Amino acid sequence: MSKRQLTKKQQDFRKRLLAQVHLSQKYTDFYAYYEDDYRSMLQQHFSVRSAAELDIDELIALVDFLNYRTKAPVVHATEAQVKYLRNRWAAKAKAPTENGMRKLCQKLFGFMPLRIESLSKKQVSGLINAVNRM
Repeated sequence: MSKRQLTKKQQDFRKRLLAQVHLSQKYTDFYAYYEDDYRSMLQQHFSVRSAAELDIDELIALVDFLNYRTKAPVVHATEAQVKYLRNRWAAKAKAPTENGMRKLCQKLFGFMPLRIESLSKKQVSGLINAVNRM
């Protein structure tokens, strides 16, 4: 969960989202009986062992996944993240092309995205870290 302080409205919304997680269709049909699988799914997609550790955006993605609205709980990168990544890439890369950045994704993640915007927040964060280490 993010370190910033949430407003009262945000706290209430977050509590409702946490309740929705445990009342969702996939949770009640499957994960309620197989807690290890639930924890593994959280670990795989969000790098946490409990939904209580997720921020609001991640909880929304999780609820959508658990209610069969999406195939995987993915929180896409923000415009600000993508803009920052592109600026850092332009400053650090020897050949700052979009294709070069996609090739770096291939090395880091094992696939080459069609668009950087299609990456998850977590993937873009990893990409930013890699670019900053260049």
